Amino acid sequence: ESSATGSVNGDSSVGGLVGYNFGGRVTNSSATGTINGSGVVGGLVGENHGTVTNSSATGSVTGNQGVGGLVGYNAGGRVTNSSATGSVNGSEDVGGLVGFNANEVTNSSATGTINGSEDVGGLVGQNFGTVTESYATGSVNGTGNDVGGLIGYNVDTVTESYATGSVNGDDRVGGLVGNHTGPVTNSYATGYVNGNQDVGGLVGDNEGTVTDAYWDRNTTGQETSAGSAVGLTTVEMTGLDGISNMDGFVFPDGDGPWHVTDSYPALAWQDTDPFYGVTIESTNTPVTEGETLAVTTTVTNWAGAGTQSITLTDTDFTNVEQDSAAVTLMSGNNTTVQLAWNTAAGDAKNGTVTVASENTIDTASVAIDAQPSSGGSGGSGSHRDPTDSVYSVAEPGDDTECEAVAKRKVVSMLNVGSGDVIPINLSATNDGTGNTTQGVPRNVLADGIDIRFKRGGDYNLVVSARDINVFDRAMD
Repeated sequence: ESSATGSVNGDSSVGGLVGYNFGGRVTNSSATGTINGSGVVGGLVGENHGTVTNSSATGSVTGNQGVGGLVGYNAGGRVTNSSATGSVNGSEDVGGLVGFNANEVTNSSATGTINGSEDVGGLVGQNFGTVTESYATGSVNGTGNDVGGLIGYNVDTVTESYATGSVNGDDRVGGLVGNHTGPVTNSYATGYVNGNQDVGGLVGDNEGTVTDAYWDRNTTGQETSAGSAVGLTTVEMTGLDGISNMDGFVFPDGDGPWHVTDSYPALAWQDTDPFYGVTIESTNTPVTEGETLAVTTTVTNWAGAGTQSITLTDTDFTNVEQDSAAVTLMSGNNTTVQLAWNTAAGDAKNGTVTVASENTIDTASVAIDAQPSSGGSGGSGSHRDPTDSVYSVAEPGDDTECEAVAKRKVVSMLNVGSGDVIPINLSATNDGTGNTTQGVPRNVLADGIDIRFKRGGDYNLVVSARDINVFDRAMD
């Protein structure tokens, strides 16, 4: 738990806090000064054979070979949960975090601008060890070969890592790795890539394996990549679309290493904000104005634990928020939320409603039906009891089987004026009662037909008119 703030100048094994770490532990420590040397130069540690954990360096670092923003040469050591933010300038084996890595780099990051000649990477210049769950965001510039957004020259393992900075080089230039001979899995790159030969969106030159790894064709400016990397669009890689398009990536399912964000996927250790996905599972549509529209929604947290408000808006009606619920979820958990809209007179319409979190939305089509008008033959009518069951009716003239449990049926009309008298033919036949037919040709008010049955049963109801356009459908 130490810190250093002054500038450091030396020849070899030069570090902002420790020049040569032989089996020791550097924990919760930092350095902020400017570091200058020749070979094996690091912002915190020059040469590391021990462990560097929960530590950082922010100063600029300049050297010749084996130059890193945090560690110049990570020999038999481990770098974990650490970061570097300063710019790094060198010739060979130049990296934003580690110049030359021969062991392990885990859960670490670099964000500074990197300039070098060969084996230049946003995180590691040359890698003969493992890089896991780490990232780099700074721009990388190399005048020679083997230049990558994450690693310039990779011989060993890279997994669950990413790079977003721009990459410029000459030969073997890649958004993630410039020259690759080891395995790369579950990783991606998005920064602009520019070079003269063997240039790829993810990998410039490949003699290793590439599995479940992706690059953004839009932002990298590259349509191809060495290896079996998959090129996607920005839309396909961001938000919830990343879940379905980036096979192999494990998003929160209790302890998944990736989190969904409004942008590209983030590593779980770096992201603390929740990301709520919403999916409308069902509604009780249609309802009659004055009744409650119920919306059942599944809410899933694809990122860090937290609380968000889930809202229901009558989008195509008055576009007003009708209900909301505060939902707290741990990472990877989901729950079912019931939202309700208490409709009122005048809400009758077909349209969509929207359920939204702070990150995503989902919509559903619903129908809010008008209260049926009273009607009857000869200008007289009766008021409809809202507790009566009503069943759908097919197009006019079709036979439609309906269960007349409530012993009545209401059929509405359209394209006619209220109070108009419409000539219709009506018959309701129940085969179980001896083909008894109820109803005869008659004139009815355009406000609707109110049909009553003497007994329950299964009826074939036929309603027809000279102008079939006057019929809409049964009102719920």
